[in-house]
Amino acid sequence: MELLTQTFSVTDLNPGDERSQELVTVSYIFPELTFLGPHSAYISIPISPEPPVPVVFSGEKAQSNESRTISHFPPIQATFTLPPDYPCNAPPVVKLESVWVTESTISKIQSELLDLWRDTKDQVLYAIIDHLVQAALRAFDQADSGNPLVLPECLEADISSFNKKALKEEFNKGTYVCGVCLEPKKGSACHRLFPCNHAFCINCLQDFYTSCITEGEVSSVKCLDPSCILNKKPKSVPGNPLTDTSDAEPTIIQPSQPRVYLPPTLPPSELEDLGLSPDLVTRYRMLKRKAALAADPKTIYCPRPWCQAPSRSSLKEMEANIDTNDLYLTEKHLEMKKAELNGTASKSETESQPDAEPVKMTDRMDRCSSCSYAFCKVCNMGWHGDYVICRPKNAPKTQEEIATEEYLKSAAAACPTCGALVIKSYGCNHMICRCGTHFCFLCSEYLMRENPYIHFNTEGNKCYQKLWEGEEGDGMAGGGVRPRPEGDVEDEESDSDEEDEIFWLLGPPFFVF
Repeated sequence: MELLTQTFSVTDLNPGDERSQELVTVSYIFPELTFLGPHSAYISIPISPEPPVPVVFSGEKAQSNESRTISHFPPIQATFTLPPDYPCNAPPVVKLESVWVTESTISKIQSELLDLWRDTKDQVLYAIIDHLVQAALRAFDQADSGNPLVLPECLEADISSFNKKALKEEFNKGTYVCGVCLEPKKGSACHRLFPCNHAFCINCLQDFYTSCITEGEVSSVKCLDPSCILNKKPKSVPGNPLTDTSDAEPTIIQPSQPRVYLPPTLPPSELEDLGLSPDLVTRYRMLKRKAALAADPKTIYCPRPWCQAPSRSSLKEMEANIDTNDLYLTEKHLEMKKAELNGTASKSETESQPDAEPVKMTDRMDRCSSCSYAFCKVCNMGWHGDYVICRPKNAPKTQEEIATEEYLKSAAAACPTCGALVIKSYGCNHMICRCGTHFCFLCSEYLMRENPYIHFNTEGNKCYQKLWEGEEGDGMAGGGVRPRPEGDVEDEESDSDEEDEIFWLLGPPFFVF
């Protein structure tokens, strides 16, 4: 938009010209009117709707799909030219320009201005400007009643920046009493916190927040007013983990329980506006992310005892959803807190999200963000491949798993080296595992590679002369029972404990034919 400069003054206009007289008269009412010639003028009309308008910026690159309240929009520029036949036979020529008002809205406004002249066919310059001022207070009726105004994402930076600057200029004109040092100070020496709008002097806020971040107390980086609505707690409801503030013993949060989020605090951008050093703001971001990971029961940590760093997938998920994880205060938190204190919070705001779907077998691998150790996010053991059956430690077994384990216990033998289960289809009891180990199918003892049959030919051995025992094989022929050497009595209790420890690495049974 071209920058228009004043080239005429009141003294340059012809006092006997009716059109010039109207321009002079209107300039006394609207001092911001700029003369461009003897019969033309320009005015910039501020747009500060009452009440402020909720706005949603739509698009893939928009910072957030949530609505935000805009109190000041970029102004609309109006240029007036009064033709020779004005006002009786010709209307004024009005040109409107704006960086955010849509073309259809501008066309509608120009049509309304033309109707103003048609109704009287008299001097209407004042009526036109007044009509624009009144329409600006309604944001030109671009937002539907009760619904936010939807604007393209390309306008987000310009409108947000203009609104922020205008609010700051408006704030600087006042005088405020700091709630910390209790001294009255000019607005230029104070800062108004977002979104509660409580004001404190900049020096007090800088000292307090610097101390909080340095000492790691990032949860205290919030409004310092004890009566702030964001610092109030709803009435305690016994048994409700979201509101019960009693001094009960802490409990371990299981994945099926509501997801825990940290109390939201001031956004880093506000700390930058306060003048905190970049190093402090960076430390603040890092501590908030670390605290968010620690508070989320679904965060996955490296299973190595000496590492315990969060996994790469946990970090990636948190970074991707950092704006939706409520780490930093937004206008939404203020509305939610009001509804919570009034007891009108919606069901979706208070209930936990549904439990996550079971992890797919091909999505179980994760890596430590520090030591790069590859492990299974289900059983927390070293990565065992996509097709190995595993489950969380101490997780209850399903009926199918119990039946499978009973069958494998009766019909399969475990390799003494790698633990892989072997089910014999038919043949002798000399087994060769896929890892290369020779062992006995009956007792799972190692067999010598050079002479494996000495195990079955040695008198006194519990497998003596049992090389071909159970030759018919497993389930279909042998009834699903693996023959046992005489005297080989298992300790049921100890075996069950051992199986719980090694079941994670037992894949599909290895058949030997």
